[in-house]
Amino acid sequence: MHEGHKGRLRSKARLMIDEMPDHEVLELLLNYCIVRKNTNHIAHELLKQFKTLSGVLNAPYELLVNIDGMGEVSATFLTLLPSIYKKIKASDSTSIVLDTYLKCTNYVTNHLELSKNEKIFVVCLDKKDRVIVSFDYSTDSIDSVEIRLADLITKVTAAKASKVLVAHNHLTKSSAPSSQDINFTKKVATALSSVGIELVDHIIVSKKDWFSFRNSDIL
Repeated sequence: MHEGHKGRLRSKARLMIDEMPDHEVLELLLNYCIVRKNTNHIAHELLKQFKTLSGVLNAPYELLVNIDGMGEVSATFLTLLPSIYKKIKASDSTSIVLDTYLKCTNYVTNHLELSKNEKIFVVCLDKKDRVIVSFDYSTDSIDSVEIRLADLITKVTAAKASKVLVAHNHLTKSSAPSSQDINFTKKVATALSSVGIELVDHIIVSKKDWFSFRNSDIL
């Protein structure tokens, strides 16, 4: 019975954690430390003692560990969360920002220039042009680039991207786009637009130079 409730709590959190009351958020967190017990009463006891979710997470370890149902593992876990959040914010403030054509070009070139195979490089960006995540697709052809658009859309929406930068490499000295490259770019732009995501650019990197679809007014 507990596992069914915990599963429903996890599902709820994935969809609407911002709307969950503090005791449910605490219960969710404690479930990862206290596996075989119902943590609902512990969450309520913590809030009774420390008043708010912030009060609980900033409470000293020595006080947390003495709450009925808590232990060394769960008390340590809760006290670590504020420090982890600070590290996340610190890393976010120094994250890579691709807000100019030159930055985009340098970023994808550094990734693709030493590749021995043709690949597609997809970079997910937030509203402020900060890199969220990136991933590669390999291709067997050096004359065209093909990826499953449904898979692309799944990945970029899962990353909560607002914008996407696409690049691929040519294993020749020419970065001039082929007709397949042009068709591919248009298909990607349309697919992304259908889910409210902007295609920032498609950059082709060759052994000698690079080509930007955005700068060439193809996008």
